[in-house]
Amino acid sequence: LEQILTKHQGFDCESVSTLGLALARCKINGINRIDVIILDLGLSDSLGFEGLEKLLDEYPIIPIIILTGHDNESDSIRALQMGAQAYITKPFKNIDEILNAIPTAIARQGNVNRIRTEIEMLRNETSRKINNVEEVQVRQTTKTKWTTVAIIATIVYELVKVLFG
Repeated sequence: LEQILTKHQGFDCESVSTLGLALARCKINGINRIDVIILDLGLSDSLGFEGLEKLLDEYPIIPIIILTGHDNESDSIRALQMGAQAYITKPFKNIDEILNAIPTAIARQGNVNRIRTEIEMLRNETSRKINNVEEVQVRQTTKTKWTTVAIIATIVYELVKVLFG
């Protein structure tokens, strides 16, 4: 696969044999230099979805394509629900399956990342607006208290005038 992607498609690829090496390469290369991760669920140092979970925890903005020898619908659904962008079974019916999955995964993850950014911006804006509302409420409460004090003072003054002339 690496040879096909590198020589025939012009991708700059690097393959590793363990999840630990994949995590190390991601750290060394930096997330801005990795366009997509193709993850085999059968790596020797991770069991099943453990590798996907670790990669998603460490690098949530990098799209992940699952590659596996298990053609299992429930696993496919689980992987996609966890955050994988594609689930492809080996052997490939046709190499185009993975070649088409790469740009699609990158585009989908880009959409996910934009939505996450927008959600974070909305959270920050909402928090700021809530703080502003709370400040206004405090000012209004303080103003109401002073108005009440002024009314009571006026009543007391009028009573004193009536009682003591």
